[in-house]
Amino acid sequence: MKIAAFADVHANFEGLQTISEHIEKWKPDVTLVAGDIINRGPRPRECLDFTLRKIQTDSWQVIRGNHERFVISVGHEWRNYTQYELAYNRPIFWTYQQLDGDLAFLESYRSNYKYYRQMVRKSVWYMPLWSMIEQGFSLKQPTKN
Repeated sequence: MKIAAFADVHANFEGLQTISEHIEKWKPDVTLVAGDIINRGPRPRECLDFTLRKIQTDSWQVIRGNHERFVISVGHEWRNYTQYELAYNRPIFWTYQQLDGDLAFLESYRSNYKYYRQMVRKSVWYMPLWSMIEQGFSLKQPTKN
């Protein structure tokens, strides 16, 4: 089973398009987006819309990252912020505004460790993906002798 996994797009639309082109050429069985599609970069709306299309057309699996969590939090709480808190969170609030305050999708996708384990169990391995990478395992399926 071939798994394509990436994260930390941070609203870099050109980067997201490039990685998508590489993934399409590689033709993995599963594409896992491990969060941080939006925030910190210039094009959060385009990145979110592109990812939504890929979920529909190519069955991308998306896990909510901490930056999606930040935008959700600011989106719900900004009216209660002090002037200092609003200034501190201005870049996150800007991302929220670029999304037109639409948090429904961000709130709907998975954000927990159990989902990582489930994805990995469906593949060849049992241990969490990040542990495999730390230990130097290859993402290639083992060959049989």
